[in-house]
Amino acid sequence: MAVRATESDGPERTRGRPGDDRPTLLVLTQRFPPTPGGGVIRIAKLVKYLPRFGWDVEVVTPRAPAPEHPFLEGDVVEPAIRVTRTFAADLQPARRLLSDLKSALLAWMPDAASAAGAGPPAPARPFQRRYSPFLSLFRGLGLVDDGAAWTPWMTAAALAAVRRRPSIACMLTTSPPFSVAAGALAAKFLTRLPWIVDYRDMWTGDPYLPSLTRWHARAERALEARVLGAADRVLATSGLLAGHLESIGPTGTAGKLTVLPNGFDEEDFPDEAPAPSDGTFRILHAGSLYGRSLAGFCPALRRALEAHPRLATALEVVLLGPKDAEAEAEFARHALTPWLRTLGARDHGETVRRMREADLLLSVQVNHPGYAWAVPGKLFEYFAAGRPVLALGPAGDQDALVRGLAAGCSLRGEDVEGISGALRRHFEAFLAGGRMPRAPREAVRGFSRRELAGRLADVLRETVARSARRT
Repeated sequence: MAVRATESDGPERTRGRPGDDRPTLLVLTQRFPPTPGGGVIRIAKLVKYLPRFGWDVEVVTPRAPAPEHPFLEGDVVEPAIRVTRTFAADLQPARRLLSDLKSALLAWMPDAASAAGAGPPAPARPFQRRYSPFLSLFRGLGLVDDGAAWTPWMTAAALAAVRRRPSIACMLTTSPPFSVAAGALAAKFLTRLPWIVDYRDMWTGDPYLPSLTRWHARAERALEARVLGAADRVLATSGLLAGHLESIGPTGTAGKLTVLPNGFDEEDFPDEAPAPSDGTFRILHAGSLYGRSLAGFCPALRRALEAHPRLATALEVVLLGPKDAEAEAEFARHALTPWLRTLGARDHGETVRRMREADLLLSVQVNHPGYAWAVPGKLFEYFAAGRPVLALGPAGDQDALVRGLAAGCSLRGEDVEGISGALRRHFEAFLAGGRMPRAPREAVRGFSRRELAGRLADVLRETVARSARRT
């Protein structure tokens, strides 16, 4: 969909064309449409709407193979948005080789998983998910992550863009992967551009990705401190994440921080969703379950089925996202496979449509206090879909959002009895033709991607002006 200027909202400006005395934002990101993934949506939607607020955008991103389901291509259009795709080494063969070696090791040494999983209280699948073997290799060599293989080309393309386009006034990186932020230190030094670092996730301090050794931990903390010190502004997706960054950053970090949450695109949700009418009580989880266990949800669902016989004839649980063998095994463990429907990854348009057709939207966060800061990006699209939400995870920002907006029910992931009761109440409301609480549309309007892009445009103007005063 082409980006068009509107005249109805005061802060918005006409789109214009590059070079019409409009500043340009240089965006460095390893993931960008048509590459699919939850981390792509945030930057793609911000880039889509920034031209409406007076900014052109130059994106530097790696070339990638054409995906099976092209993702949000229509949201990033010329002429106000220019995308430069650079060389990127194909690391997939090496990833497959190391993954096969790890599988062979686990088959030969069955105790390796439990030994490797020792450490801080971790979510499920500690050995498999603490590191992929490929990530372990990069971090063992002192590199941030496997995205480090792209950063030399990223830096070269950024410098070329600045030489070619004098209107570039600011640079923004979005992470993970955090090698993008680490690599941008060189671009910041060479260009002297004001730099905004966008944190979508935690870097150091993530209990799911502990450092390999104490030496690695010190080196990674020092590198993150350098990034936070060099950045002119720092964006965080949640308040608790911003608080963490303030606690680990050098003096002055607090004055750089801005919370810019994820959101939803109103153009993807143009009207009130119609009520489902096929007689199926459909529970849907959209997106990857990576690192998120259903060990509380599945036994709770089994209890709900046993307590409410009519549920067995109406239930369908849809997992819409990358295939997850452990989730399927959890369903099988509780004899729930007959009600499970796995659809795999789909394009964003179909994902939104299926959200709006569901009766209950499931959001699962890693059930660990170290993830209290984490708010799944899809949660805001759940709000916009106008369906009740069942959110499972630790007390934190996700819990506060769901409760604050009266968008549904938020419970701890291990609360089997509480989850079962919530499922029964939602099904009883379904049978009665009613609806459980859901986020009012007017209450979530502040999370629209257009609104958030306007806030980012304000941050850009302030950052550029502050940088100009310093020089």
